[in-house]
Amino acid sequence: MNTFAYALLNWYRRNQRQLPWRKNPDPYWIYVSEIMLQQTRMETALPYFLSFIRELPTLEDLADVDDDKLMKLWEGLGYYSRARNLKKGAQYIISEFGGILPDEVEKLKTIPGIGPYSAGAIASTLYQKPVCAIDGNVIRVFSRLYRLEEVHPSSALKIEVQEKVLSFLPASRPGDFNQALMELGALICKPASANCADCPLAAMCLSADKDDATSFPRRRAKKPKQEEKHTVLLLEAGEKIAIHKKKTGLLKGLYSFPMTKGHLSAEETEAFLKKKGLQAKEVTYSGESSHVFSHRIWHMIFYRIILEGETEQYEWMENNDLRGIAIASAFRKAKDIINI
Repeated sequence: MNTFAYALLNWYRRNQRQLPWRKNPDPYWIYVSEIMLQQTRMETALPYFLSFIRELPTLEDLADVDDDKLMKLWEGLGYYSRARNLKKGAQYIISEFGGILPDEVEKLKTIPGIGPYSAGAIASTLYQKPVCAIDGNVIRVFSRLYRLEEVHPSSALKIEVQEKVLSFLPASRPGDFNQALMELGALICKPASANCADCPLAAMCLSADKDDATSFPRRRAKKPKQEEKHTVLLLEAGEKIAIHKKKTGLLKGLYSFPMTKGHLSAEETEAFLKKKGLQAKEVTYSGESSHVFSHRIWHMIFYRIILEGETEQYEWMENNDLRGIAIASAFRKAKDIINI
């Protein structure tokens, strides 16, 4: 084994986090964890993982789960297409591979929701295939090790990092090697800081030598997020609240409260409701909040509105029923207002 891999794996043996899918390397657990950890921090994902596995303990349970229950289990994690792809992937694994995750990267990449990184992580962890798994942590570690000038994200940087990772990847324990690199990036070589004093690779790291680790990887200037204004209408009729399920767009598959573009005054809100054939008995301004998505920001104001009665335009639910469905986390303020 090369010196690089030996130093890294020795550090990993002493410092790895004790995670459920490491204690019990069940293929289903590894599959769920890899998808859940895409674009989500470990400390955020872990309680969701435990709840998810408790409710859906097998691949077959996941393949058969009702979409509303699936979204409720994912509520608050964001990037909900991952949940939809996780279910599609389970169905595909059952129909195409007899319920067993394949051991070849190219076959793994045919599964919905699994890209090159997840395929490499699964193949190396489950089957000890000598393939690399390049995620943001690994790119950061190698950008700093070699002071790479290619900007992140870019295919050129990813290719350069992959070549370097493969040059160190040991034939034995490739899964641990990949996990160790990701662990190093998560615990030591962090985005905003680098604890070079505790890094097992510091002696061979060019940016540690220059004391400029946080200057890497080089990044393009971020585009400003698109900012949008919305008015959220909390429509009440008796004991019920108006709700509807998004079929397309940003919040597809989640429940949402009625809303309209712009920030409306109370008078404008009443006029808007009348145009939709809704008669308001009472319109009360109830606060504001903002929610940051990956590429946009919603600035929302909220009105609590008492109607004469229910209408067919929306689905109507009592508070107890609302607590059982997946409502987009953008509406956390709305949930507080109506006490759900």
